Amino acid sequence: MNGGAGAQPPSDAASVTTLFAHGDPGNGEITVAVPLYDHERFIIPTLDSVLAQSLAGIELTIVDDAGPGAACATAFEWLEQHGNAFSSARLLRHDRNRGSAAARNTAVNRAQTEFVFMLDSDNILFPTCLSRCLEALRSSGAAFAYPMLEVFGEEQNVMGLGLWDPHRLAYGNYIDTLALVRREAWLAVGGATLMAVSGWNDYELWCKFAEHGYWGVQVPQILARYRVHRGSHLRTITNHPANIGPLIAEMQWLHPWLRLPTPPAADDAESAVAPGP
Repeated sequence: MNGGAGAQPPSDAASVTTLFAHGDPGNGEITVAVPLYDHERFIIPTLDSVLAQSLAGIELTIVDDAGPGAACATAFEWLEQHGNAFSSARLLRHDRNRGSAAARNTAVNRAQTEFVFMLDSDNILFPTCLSRCLEALRSSGAAFAYPMLEVFGEEQNVMGLGLWDPHRLAYGNYIDTLALVRREAWLAVGGATLMAVSGWNDYELWCKFAEHGYWGVQVPQILARYRVHRGSHLRTITNHPANIGPLIAEMQWLHPWLRLPTPPAADDAESAVAPGP
């Protein structure tokens, strides 16, 4: 597998302000990275689920991507109450909106742990999620571990059922962002690419992993909950009919070995379906 000419991500440099800091990074085992934009309604249950993990030595990094609402203030208040329960805790804020991929890159670049767990600000972990994913990485030697997910909210389903198969990636994504990743592997592939339309950054990352010879391991347990709601980025931006064609075209350009459906014509855009998990 070979990536296209644009496989290296553009610079995601942005001015970052530290709003909350507790402890010294690098003493824990795992950094939980939470990009935050406008999920004031959901961020508290998400952070509560991190606090409830059975694994000790967790470092927490929340990166607010210059969101317009009160989510950042809500996260700050939560950290003031619970931040000292972690080995270290940080709330960082971008000076301007750069997208969730840039927020994840900021978190990984600031992390000093061997492993980084990617957690969106509207999802929820079950208490043994981090410990089981860490066990899977250590025992397998994989670059990342991903659990099965209970889909809840406006849809009910189970995700993350497929075993790692890079050839399957050629036809669409089946692995969510929610995963425990070796920081060294993330940095080696250049981190999350800042795409023209965000939303398939997880898919693009797994493609880069496959191209670099990295592989993932599925944890065959439902260890987290994936929230589906009307205001999600996937529904409002990524799967918008006007964006499907450009997304497919950009993915195909970045990774010519993909076999995605032909980008729909404008007249057919309303019926387009994204090849996602």
